[in-house]
Amino acid sequence: MKAIVSGPVIRRVSFLEALMSKNRMLNNKTADRLLNEGLMMPHESPFWTRTIIVHPAAKHGFPEWIVYDDRRDGKRYRVDTRDYKDAYGMALVFDHYNLNFDQTENCHVYGPIGKIKIVESFPQLSGWYRANGEGITFGEEIKRSVSIIPGINEMERYLHRIDGERVGPIARGCGNDFGTRKCDLNINYVPSLKLVETPSDAKDRKN
Repeated sequence: MKAIVSGPVIRRVSFLEALMSKNRMLNNKTADRLLNEGLMMPHESPFWTRTIIVHPAAKHGFPEWIVYDDRRDGKRYRVDTRDYKDAYGMALVFDHYNLNFDQTENCHVYGPIGKIKIVESFPQLSGWYRANGEGITFGEEIKRSVSIIPGINEMERYLHRIDGERVGPIARGCGNDFGTRKCDLNINYVPSLKLVETPSDAKDRKN
């Protein structure tokens, strides 16, 4: 893990480019820990994680399929959510999956592998919220704390989300807000995101 935060090589890529790279992308839980411990700096963010989140449109239940048109790369993504049809107020999260192209539907289809985690009381609006042990926001909106107090409020995160339905990767970021570092959970349209590579990964990619 030390190599990831020591002398990183940062480049701007689409999520598909990130997936196809030799780089081992961080999952959201690991990214959250590195950000919260101050081991990744604002200039290294926002960056992709390999963790996928699925949520319906705000204040709606799950349809049979979640479909998302990504304006960044002009591609369409979807995932089967028939097992969660009409479920309200939650999100699905998974780290392991296949991503296949369906020529008939002209879209990329996520196929989760293994356990799908359910985040109950997933927020319907952007804002400050408490986060679970993996850094995913939940519950009612809260007022941002002025300072970070270990053991008290270090699990506060700012959520960026769209109103519509979405399936796609979680991006993470951090910044300084009145001298207080804040961790962002980006689940919306972000114009340009980065892939954080170790120096050895970058060297291998060029060879």
